[in-house]
Amino acid sequence: MGIPGLPARLAAFDRQVTCAPATRILAATLAEFARQAPRLDPATGRELGEHVSGLLRTVLRTAAPCDAKPDGLHTRVHDHIESHLAGDLRPEAIAAAHHISVRYLHKLFQRHGETVCGYIRRRRLDRIRRALADPGVAHRPVPSVAAQWGFAEASHFGKLFRAESGVSPREFREAALGRNS
Repeated sequence: MGIPGLPARLAAFDRQVTCAPATRILAATLAEFARQAPRLDPATGRELGEHVSGLLRTVLRTAAPCDAKPDGLHTRVHDHIESHLAGDLRPEAIAAAHHISVRYLHKLFQRHGETVCGYIRRRRLDRIRRALADPGVAHRPVPSVAAQWGFAEASHFGKLFRAESGVSPREFREAALGRNS
């Protein structure tokens, strides 16, 4: 016994999702990733997995029915944050750059199910993970990499990183670079 109307609702959802450009790119990437995965070495697989995660975040952030009007201000704020990740990203500075109140900035993020500081922290941690997995940055101490992306306090950064990644930054780097302790 099925759920009445489910096939029609799924078909409508499928039409909404497949008309979004970011979703189409993600779907094509996932299909090719699945085909090529057996041929990838572990480091390449991890790096590609990070890119797929970024695509998925974009799809979830921009998910809306095809006829929905995009939230231009939210997109501009995200773009601003991305281009200033290493700099001053206090909510007051972001709000001032977009000529809105701090309260409205927080409401804007709340409508999308996130917080301003949570989004910034997640994006900075993503950049740090990318840097820690980069052999070209392996010579730099972890606290130096963290400071570059706005984490001046090493112990605070270490706790946040472990809470989000499940391992310490050093353990993450060693695994990403294929090194043993």
